[in-house]
Amino acid sequence: MKDSSNASRLTTLSSLNPTSAATVAVTTTTDVVNGADGVVSLREAVTQANASADATVIDLAASASYQLTLCAGGVEDANAGGDLDHTGLQDLTVNGNGSTIEQTCAGERVIDQLDSAPTVALIDLTVTGGDSSDGAAVRFNADVDL
Repeated sequence: MKDSSNASRLTTLSSLNPTSAATVAVTTTTDVVNGADGVVSLREAVTQANASADATVIDLAASASYQLTLCAGGVEDANAGGDLDHTGLQDLTVNGNGSTIEQTCAGERVIDQLDSAPTVALIDLTVTGGDSSDGAAVRFNADVDL
């Protein structure tokens, strides 16, 4: 669905509760990658999920706004900038708690699921912005629960 600014917008409609998953709480809305700063960004949480041997649940703060501002400047699939790259083979659930993730980088998606094995669930979350083709805000090569 397109909103008035031609940004892609997707709101989740269902829920999924993995029973044996690691939980990562996002503690800052800033799009930052700095393991020494004492906070966990959304991008860092996705990176942790990618490295995990188990399914992961990422918990966002209630009704927060997360702007993706680290722009990669080309094809980048290591989650360092641009879209949030889920490269792990394990299921990923993002509990949005009424939050919004907005892509601010031109030509990037919000979430890019690169493997065809895991299921990704976006719960109580709005994603907006993103590339206007090939997936728009969200591109999945696997199952997605919205």
